[in-house]
Order: sequence, then C-alpha cells, then structure tokens
Amino acid sequence: MAKTDEAKKRAAAKEGTLVVYASLRGVLQDAVKAFRNKYEDLNLHVSYFSSHPVPIYEKVKAEVKNGIPTADVVIMPQYMLMMMAKEGLLKSYESPEIRVFPKHIYDSKNHMWAAMAVEPTSVVYNNTKIKQQELPTTLDGLTDSKWIGKTALQSVTSFPEGKMAFYFLVALKRHLGERKWETFLKDFLKTKPVSYECLLYMTHMLGLGQHIFGFPATLRKQGMGDDFARLREGGVQPVPLADIPPAAICRTAGIVKKGSHQGAAELFFDFIMSAQWQAEMGRNLDGMVPARPGIVATYWVSQPLANGWLHYPNADEVEREEEYLQVFRNLGFAKLQKGIG
Repeated sequence: MAKTDEAKKRAAAKEGTLVVYASLRGVLQDAVKAFRNKYEDLNLHVSYFSSHPVPIYEKVKAEVKNGIPTADVVIMPQYMLMMMAKEGLLKSYESPEIRVFPKHIYDSKNHMWAAMAVEPTSVVYNNTKIKQQELPTTLDGLTDSKWIGKTALQSVTSFPEGKMAFYFLVALKRHLGERKWETFLKDFLKTKPVSYECLLYMTHMLGLGQHIFGFPATLRKQGMGDDFARLREGGVQPVPLADIPPAAICRTAGIVKKGSHQGAAELFFDFIMSAQWQAEMGRNLDGMVPARPGIVATYWVSQPLANGWLHYPNADEVEREEEYLQVFRNLGFAKLQKGIG
C-alpha cells in the first residue's frame, strides 16, 4: 500500500536526515534549499555530495558493497541511473508525481528512476574563432579537411568522469542509420579531434579559443555564459546542423535501495518531480528544461525541443554499451590526441 504524504512526512521527521549525491551542484543546492523551505517544520538535516557521474556511481557501489552509509537519493544523467537500476542499486518507488510524465523519460516498468530535467545538448563552437556564415550546416560538414585539429571531443573510450559524448555519438546511429553513421565516424576521425576526459574542461578550452568546435556540450547557462563571460576569447554557441534534430539527455533521480533514510528520500523525490519545484526550475535555472509536462521554461534552449528531439540514450544503447565501446576502439578513437587537464 502506497504511503500517504503525511506518512512520508512522519517517517522523514523520525529519520531526521537526507543524503543526496548529484552531478549537478548548482541545481542541487537550489533544490535542497527549496525542499528545506517547504518542509521547514520537519527540521531535516540535508547533506549532499557533488561530483562527476562515474565517480558518484563508483562511490555508491563501493559503499553498498562494504556496508558503509551511502546516498538516499542520486541525481545523475539517465545512462547512469539506468545502469544502477540494472545492477540492483536502486529502489522501486512509484511516485504519484510522475504519473503525468511521458513514459520515455521515466522507468515506467520498474519505477526505479525518473527525469527531473531535460538537458539540451549540441555540437558547439567558439563564436570568436569563426564567422557564423562559415559554419558547417550539416553533420558531414564537420568532417571537412579544413577542420583538422579544430574539434574537441569528450572521450568515447575512457570514462573516469562521464559518458555524454559516447551516448551522443551512439544515438546518432538511430537517426542516421548504420551505414551513414559508420561513414561519418570514419570521416570525423580523419579531422583528428582532441579528446578530453572531462567535459567541463573540454568546454573551458573551447571557450578559451584552443578549439573551434566542441562535440558535444550541454547548453546550460552555468556551463556556458557564466563561465565564459569573464574570458577574453568570448563565448560558446550551438552549431545549427540542419540534418539532425535538437538533442537532449535527461537528468534523472532515483532512490538508493540501501539508503538509510527512505522516508526522507521519498519525500524529496516527490518534491523534485512536483509542479512546484519544476516551475521554479523552469523560471530560475537556465538550461534545465523541466521534465514535467505543462511547465513553462523561460530559457531559450527549451524552444527548439517543442517540435521533437533526439532523446538519448535508450535502454538498448545502455545494454549494448560494451559493444559500442569496442566499435569506437576498433575505429581508433582511443588513439586520439589527449587534451591536457
């Protein structure tokens, strides 16, 4: 029998604590603040840990294995929550808040994760290094020989921090078809992109003018405008490619099965999926498009998604991660020049 809101509040008050791990520091801080304000009467102590997705995943896995207290809630890119669900690290929780969500952005079968936000991503460029009229207009345009050594790529064969570029490239196969996808990968490699393990550092180097293109990057203001407003070289903008739709990856949340504060976890999960928090996120957190239908987002990146978008990854792509990893290794992505940092 599902708990009532009052039962969840009583359980959370008795536990007195909530622990959240997330790869989304600024948004996490705002969510925790809003949650504590709403439930001020419960006097909850909320602690959180922020890092890259892969280190968080490894941390939870190690803590559970060794019987060490771990997170109650994790918030990370969808691929990581799908992996954690598969490995039995997450609890099934059917929140009443996600009943209105589209089924492709939550685990409608087992209820182990749901999207808190939709995060638009794109191939991007440094707008001080190239004129807009000189930009490629199709994906194949990025493989022109004049771009040799001009593109930065998050690593697709080594993942100490995250896997966004890996799954972005994999998702392109869905859109392009296998033959065209393989041709693009081979031609793209001929441009000798520089590979970075850290997506944020890759984007910093792009903003500093070390590269013209970044493949890909999130379009959050926190990851672009705020960082680059202070830099001499200018800003970063999306490349408008006519032959691929706008792409987005979801920021998803799940409850850790071995977390010590299940009542507080359920209450927090409900809150971040609620209309109240989703509306606040849409107003104030640039680039984090609310996952909940019917919520208005003011930031410009939400507009292209209105007519459909390439959502990645799907379950099949996560299931076949090792297979795709071998494809990228065989093609030579592991031999690319490494970006420093």
